[in-house]
Amino acid sequence: FVSGDRWKEGDKLLGCALSHSELWLSLAEDEGKSLGGTAGALLVLEDDAVLNSARPFELLLQEVLAHTADYDVLLLGAMADESWAKECSRNSPPQWVSDHLVRVKYFGGFWGYLMTVRGARRALRALWGTVDWPKPLTGDCDILVACACATGHLDAALCVPHLVLHPGWFGGCSNTRCSSVDYEYVLDAKRLVEIGARRSLSSRYSQRLAFVRERESD
Repeated sequence: FVSGDRWKEGDKLLGCALSHSELWLSLAEDEGKSLGGTAGALLVLEDDAVLNSARPFELLLQEVLAHTADYDVLLLGAMADESWAKECSRNSPPQWVSDHLVRVKYFGGFWGYLMTVRGARRALRALWGTVDWPKPLTGDCDILVACACATGHLDAALCVPHLVLHPGWFGGCSNTRCSSVDYEYVLDAKRLVEIGARRSLSSRYSQRLAFVRERESD
């Protein structure tokens, strides 16, 4: 089921890929009639996801939901930093599609996103191939979908500021950045610090995120 130089991590890679792709398959088979709701998209949150309660969550989510017909996957949070992966340079210059939604062509992280029916079919193909040409899993499921975005086989957009945050890896905290718009946050057990995106001069949409915001946790 797993090939390439990651075979020793096969159980973890396969478990993560199956947990996501089984949801995509259910959505694709259902054709969004019940699972997708009125938006025709499925909200997926990983078990360690943290909702960004420092933001008007419902208001921003409505803005994201208004674009489900235009994209395959709408990321509510993700890593998109060029210092993490050079492929993230594909996200520059930023292409804003609304006040808080920017197109991305490469990213990392599936801790919170909306998957559309069309996106589910395309993401399944990116992971497992087709009925005629099946393939083994060759890496992390989020990276395989990101690679499909980079090659134009999927369309993705990212919400900025992020509505769903990652608590950090291996029990620690770390910066999560979207370098194309200079947005980042640090989340640990005591506080959330967000550094806002620069104003976009290449788009008719202007970002209103020139801030540093800190919220003490409860």
